[in-house]
Amino acid sequence: GLSFENPSRDYKKALSIFYRQLTVNPGHGDAVSHLGRCCFLTGQYREGVDLLTQLIDLYGEAIPKYAHTVVALLNASYLNSQKLYKEAGNVYEQYIGSLNSVERRYYTDLVYVASEEEYLLYSRATDAEQTEIQRKFWASRDPDPATIINERLIEHYRRVIHAREHYARGRQPWDRRGDIYIRYGEPDDLQHFILQAGEKALDNYRPTGDARIDVIRERNYIFRYRLKVDNAGADWGTELNRQIEDLDSPERILIETASDADTYLLQAVNKMQAMAFVAESWVYIEHDMEMFFVDQLGIGKFDYPLGTHETSIEEASIQGRFHPKRMAEEFIKKTPESYAFDYGGDNLDFLYDIVTFKGEGPETYIEIAYVVPSHQLGAVSDGQGLHTWFDSHVVFRDGDYNRMANVSKRIGPIERSMEVMARKKIGVSLHTALLDMNAPAGSYRYAVEVRDEATGRIGIFEQMYTVPDYNSDSLMVSDIKLAMSIMPDEGAGHFIRHGLNIEPNPARLYQRAEPVHFYYEIYNLSLDAQGRTSYQVELEVTTKEPRRNIIWKFLAGIGKLIGRSSDEQSVFMVFENGGITADEYSYTSIDTGESPTGTYAMTVRIKDLHSGQTVSKIKEFVVTNDRSTAFSKDEREQPIDMQLMDNEGN
Repeated sequence: GLSFENPSRDYKKALSIFYRQLTVNPGHGDAVSHLGRCCFLTGQYREGVDLLTQLIDLYGEAIPKYAHTVVALLNASYLNSQKLYKEAGNVYEQYIGSLNSVERRYYTDLVYVASEEEYLLYSRATDAEQTEIQRKFWASRDPDPATIINERLIEHYRRVIHAREHYARGRQPWDRRGDIYIRYGEPDDLQHFILQAGEKALDNYRPTGDARIDVIRERNYIFRYRLKVDNAGADWGTELNRQIEDLDSPERILIETASDADTYLLQAVNKMQAMAFVAESWVYIEHDMEMFFVDQLGIGKFDYPLGTHETSIEEASIQGRFHPKRMAEEFIKKTPESYAFDYGGDNLDFLYDIVTFKGEGPETYIEIAYVVPSHQLGAVSDGQGLHTWFDSHVVFRDGDYNRMANVSKRIGPIERSMEVMARKKIGVSLHTALLDMNAPAGSYRYAVEVRDEATGRIGIFEQMYTVPDYNSDSLMVSDIKLAMSIMPDEGAGHFIRHGLNIEPNPARLYQRAEPVHFYYEIYNLSLDAQGRTSYQVELEVTTKEPRRNIIWKFLAGIGKLIGRSSDEQSVFMVFENGGITADEYSYTSIDTGESPTGTYAMTVRIKDLHSGQTVSKIKEFVVTNDRSTAFSKDEREQPIDMQLMDNEGN
């Protein structure tokens, strides 16, 4: 099998031969290793697991124990390729945990991905400190922080295994290609070729069909670094002219092509020995970068090209300034690593809102409501079923990326439209959902994620947020919760609070003449000698736009009206109320009347008439002619932040 694996690289034929070899000699450890390598190099992970599992079942302990390790790695690679990141992560962690300390460091040492400054701090830390630095390093790069799985860390494990399997032939743990691969992943295009003395590298490239790739290579050839074989100062012919010859010209050198580095190596040795070498050109579109790696010693160890003798000072200057080693070092300083995570679906637009209340214990109770327009859920005609579900996740992380609070919920079933809905009619149906959890007071960076199971669409929003502390004896007021409706209801459900069914309006959007319902809670009112409270509620609604002449009235009283004033910019009312409990809740609604569209700020200010304490909260909302336009970028009447609006409050 070795002759098919190396140098011919007929891995599929080699794989079958190694398998047959193990059926004859189950204890052949090298055959297990080579069988696994062939599976990795061809991407036949599932097939490799099946073949080795069959052998283990047939021959039991006669098969080397290393076969179980190979099965685990192939299984992890298969799970990763299927986007089963949680399962892949578990297999990777088990495998890495079984390694000796030297091998384990290849997977855990930050030297392969960190910046120079980050690694200097890491290298000076104790073992315990290094573990914590590793955790924070990877947590800060998690592309999907709302879930428990860190896909970036799992990708790092995959890249290290790839480097160990593909780039370790000439150097351990891997050659220069492995360094770049672990930092930046799979190049958008990779080409092998043999470069001979005096030959133009550009002639060896095969067209990719992607102009973005081809233009990077052509630009580099004309203006930047040119890969060359050193001819000890002999003439380079047209190489110094920095121009491209006609590809149809008979002077163009045609060489053999092959699909792997080992075949090229044999060709190079047969052709010109020291005057030719195997080379690889890697192109990363995102980074606008082409990298060269060469095997100038003919031992399978790829590195940056060595310097060449140049007869032109100008040419020597260009070659030195754009040499791959120098360009790589500069790029690593600027971008130490990168990963473009495939979220597996188109973008899902949704609007959401966060409100907080005093919790039953020391932590704050948090509600996260969101609304999704129906047109994004597709239609039954796409074959994805009559119903769908929302996979919803919320996480609050502190400054050290510790998960301080999180909630996950699968919401549904949600009925899907029988026909594809037009975007201009998306306001007809909006799906509202709510998650809740408790969290300690403090400042956090949070993430809200919603994925529609039927279409695969996903939306993730991240933002800073301060969770208020309600553990105080002083007067306090909750956040203001905007609603589409508030009705008495003694039943159970996520929208029920204190006997009220409060249907949230996380979009904070109301159509003209539509009532603006809102709810809030007051805490720690003072009681007099008779055990009664007495307080004032000041409600003020102010337009954000100048001279709008707002005309509003409250549809339900929240106490005795003792004052009212208004002008073109605001409406102000004062109510007086009282009760027999230190904690109260209240709700009402406002008739927007003929007030113009635009953004408004509502202020609720509470004054305790016994203690003299005052507290307030502010909430912004939008009045529009058509709520559906907020979900259409082309038709919006005013800019609507698709994320949470400002975290208001005093």
